[in-house]
Amino acid sequence: MNTHYTPGSARFSKARDPVRLGLMLMLLPAALAWSEDAWPEQLPTLTTAEQVRELTPDQAIRGYPVHLRAVLTYVDFNVGDFFVQDATAGIYVNGHDTSHNLRPGDLLEIDGVSEELDFAPQIGKPHYRVLGRAPLPQPQKVSFGEMLSAPEDSQWVQVEGIVQDFEPDHHGLSLYVVVDGRGLLVSIMDQQGLSGDRLVDAKVRIAGVCATLYNTNYQMTGIWLAVPTARQVSVEEPPAPDPFSVPVRPISSLLAFTTRTSSGHRVRVQGTVTLQRPRGVFIQNGRLGVYIPGPTKTPLRPGDQVDVVGFADLGDNTPVLRHALFRRTGSATVPSPLEITAQKAQSGAYDTLRVSLNATLRDVTLSESDRTLVLQDGDLIFEARMDKRNTNEDWSQLLGSRLRVTGICSVSVDRNRMPETFNILLDPPGSVVVLARPSWWTLRKAGVVLALLVGVAFAVGVWVVVLRRRVSAQTEAIRRRFEAEAQMEKRFQYVGRALNDAIWDWDLETEAISWTSGIQTTFRHTVSEIGADPHWWFEHVHPEDRKRVEDSRRAAIEDGGETWSAEYRFLTGDVKFASVLDRGYVMRDHAGRPVRMIGAMMDVTAFKQVEIKMQQAKEAAEAANRAKSEFLANMSHEIRTPMNGVMGMTDLLLDTPLNPQQAEYVGMVKASADSLLTIINDILDFSKIEAGKLEVESIQFTLRESIEPILKTFLLRARQKGLEVSWVVEREVPEALVGDPNRLSQILVNLLGNAVKFTNQGQISLAVQVSAVEKDFVQLHFSVQDTGIGIATEKLECIFEAFTQADGSTARRYGGTGLGLTISRQLAQMMGGRLWAESVYGGGSTFHFIARLGIPQTLHAPESGQSLEGRQSAGDAPQSLRILLAEDNPVNQMLAARLLEKHGHRVALARNGREALEQIAAQAFDVVLMDVQMPELDGLEATAAIREQEKTTGGHLPVVAMTAHAMQSDRQRCLAAGMDGYVSKPININQLVSVVESVLGGS
Repeated sequence: MNTHYTPGSARFSKARDPVRLGLMLMLLPAALAWSEDAWPEQLPTLTTAEQVRELTPDQAIRGYPVHLRAVLTYVDFNVGDFFVQDATAGIYVNGHDTSHNLRPGDLLEIDGVSEELDFAPQIGKPHYRVLGRAPLPQPQKVSFGEMLSAPEDSQWVQVEGIVQDFEPDHHGLSLYVVVDGRGLLVSIMDQQGLSGDRLVDAKVRIAGVCATLYNTNYQMTGIWLAVPTARQVSVEEPPAPDPFSVPVRPISSLLAFTTRTSSGHRVRVQGTVTLQRPRGVFIQNGRLGVYIPGPTKTPLRPGDQVDVVGFADLGDNTPVLRHALFRRTGSATVPSPLEITAQKAQSGAYDTLRVSLNATLRDVTLSESDRTLVLQDGDLIFEARMDKRNTNEDWSQLLGSRLRVTGICSVSVDRNRMPETFNILLDPPGSVVVLARPSWWTLRKAGVVLALLVGVAFAVGVWVVVLRRRVSAQTEAIRRRFEAEAQMEKRFQYVGRALNDAIWDWDLETEAISWTSGIQTTFRHTVSEIGADPHWWFEHVHPEDRKRVEDSRRAAIEDGGETWSAEYRFLTGDVKFASVLDRGYVMRDHAGRPVRMIGAMMDVTAFKQVEIKMQQAKEAAEAANRAKSEFLANMSHEIRTPMNGVMGMTDLLLDTPLNPQQAEYVGMVKASADSLLTIINDILDFSKIEAGKLEVESIQFTLRESIEPILKTFLLRARQKGLEVSWVVEREVPEALVGDPNRLSQILVNLLGNAVKFTNQGQISLAVQVSAVEKDFVQLHFSVQDTGIGIATEKLECIFEAFTQADGSTARRYGGTGLGLTISRQLAQMMGGRLWAESVYGGGSTFHFIARLGIPQTLHAPESGQSLEGRQSAGDAPQSLRILLAEDNPVNQMLAARLLEKHGHRVALARNGREALEQIAAQAFDVVLMDVQMPELDGLEATAAIREQEKTTGGHLPVVAMTAHAMQSDRQRCLAAGMDGYVSKPININQLVSVVESVLGGS
């Protein structure tokens, strides 16, 4: 598509008013920028194939637009490219589209761009449509030489020649046609109606596209003719019905002078096979021979008489027959070899004939297919070659022998077609005869023997000199060794003094041991006490340690070890046992036998004492930590027991008729109790974090069902402050997850509670989305956003520290311990994520946390837009249960009984574990609510007794722990004792009912 700009055109008329002028000035820069991108440089459109062909390479690669109509002359279905020709010329179209259904003779309208990708300019990026059918162009008759000229590339041409061979391919037929004495490959796309074997030796006229072969430098290396269908092939002279019906000609007449014009057709000769090789066959008739290259379909061997029909062609020195057919007519003896010399063979007169000549063997070489004998006759050196598959003889042992070789003489010529060298092609067996072996005693070998004798005499003299020097050197080495050992002994003593250790040297062959002065200074033994016998050392080892130390030392020696070490007690000179670290090294000879041990004995008594003190300090610290944990557990129990009564009775009181003032007072008591419980829980969690005992569970839960009660709780508080609350759980968030729903809820309660607490107007939002998905896990991104008071940037990190808030006045105004965010960050990290905040002081805050949760094997995602409230369903009507309450505290008895009775259950009381067992024996119960800490028989012991009785009576009575012991270890202890559920005090009636229903459903 061409775009032209015409100055002064109507589309660019003057503006008629200031407003339009201003708008045009504002849009002018953008319009100019767009026009520069849209029309970087406008090139003229080429409308003929000749215009494209005339482009230089630099012009072609600029991508000139092309628009032309042309007839399709040939298509390559393998790659989707094709040739077309219009009235001016033919050209190649780089289509690369194998899906099209084009046929030769289609009239195409083509739009594309010029390219210079290989040999000549062509059309690339084509878009075409078929306009209809049109006749193929009138072919231009050309010679082979004209086809080799570059201008004929892609043109529709016509040639005449004789078909010499054919080969079917995947998509058509390939012909080998001789045109003007040169071979031309013709590829016919649609061969329907043609038979390759009926075309051989026929004179044909063929029309097609002249296609070029080229190398990687885009230089012409050959040509071929691309023919679309069999209709472009016409037979001018048919071949003979029987190829062997042509007259027999003497071999001497092949390519000989004649006044008659050569027809170029097949010729027929006769002869006897003298040699057959994979690359061709030699035949001979009298004193004349001929070489027929190429494999044969007819199995032949020397002595076969054959008729041969083929096409005469130039060889190196004599004519050859190509594309030949063989017919075996009989058998005869192989022609006798002609006795010649190397000089006669090099003349070229015996090319292709069977000859025999004598020569001397000089070398033997091997190639992939041949074994070559390098021979010499006089001054001439030539080669005799045989197929190495036909012989296994090692001719290299016969170098210098006089041989008689019999085979076919093959002459090579120089660039002037004059004989230059020759080879003899052998056909074992019997083609090589040894006439004379070389004499062993030659002048060369005599020289070698003499050189060896001189070398031996010289070596003996050198050996005597070297031996003298070695004796002198060895003597000097022994002297230096003695001096070095004396020096080493001194250094040995110095090292012992410096380390203050007792270094010892034990000769395992003489059983003698020597000590440095450290045995005196460190272990306070006198010189007179120290013995050279190892038994002295062994007797000073503590009796309880002797066997262990000696066994380890012997094991190191006998097992092939290099090092040994042991800790034991050693008797010092002042009759006290010192703690010793003894380390030794085993030295062995070349045979691996132990000959010596060297080691050092270190006094580690002081280190042992420090180690004992450190162990005692560690045990004291662990005892203090246990005492702290027990104190926290007891305090939790003692605080939660009255808190259970306060909160429970408050709930019961709220359910009674109260006047507004009483309801307000009771509500304040309830709020104060909830705040106190929150503080107690935070302090317990913080103590678990410090002790490293805070744990998270891994159970399957439903995220939306976990979030729903939290949101309902904060909706009421937010509405009381006039705040808008919104939340969204993205559709990609899985419905079912694996993790700790309680700890996840704890983080959300903390963040939503802070949002409501620090926001006086505006809104609060909760968003849950997927941040990453792994194989069996998903990372959820939770964000809680508010429009509250905000946090200063420099305070964003310190708010996560324990007992810290953004401002001291914040604690006075809003309350809180400063532990919530600390615990929440720790919980987020334990769930494989993190917790952070973004805030603008006075402009609200957003708290983010990531949690890595498991994905169960089967899960279902909610439909888009489904709200949390819409997923709630009414449960079944509650069932009245018979419940045994084992509780020693009267307040807790009354509270729990009233709460359960309000839910329609019947409650029986037991003041301790023994009474509980008696009542269970007397009547049936659906479930037991068991306090842990009770007089006479506690809850754990009572539960163990129940489970023991069930082993004989059968059945299973659900037992739920209802205790003020709220530590994680307490829950595990209860479940390990055989209880089915666990509820901590203060009692939450909804949680209690949920646990009871859960254990009853499980049982």
